[in-house]
Amino acid sequence: MNFAQEKPVISPAEIEHRRKHVAVAIADERIDEMLPSPEVEEICAAYIRREIEAYDLVAVYKRR
Repeated sequence: MNFAQEKPVISPAEIEHRRKHVAVAIADERIDEMLPSPEVEEICAAYIRREIEAYDLVAVYKRR
């Protein structure tokens, strides 16, 4: 998957905020004994880099 578009400016604080969101989501999946696939990890990394937004995540998951 290639999410890269124009590189948005993102502060270190925003990156950390997004990393925490992803960590919580992954922890929730692990509670249900599910591990994220490499494809899901790539989607999460794109979210952290602000290449996709939270409101786009459902659409991106459905396209995979």
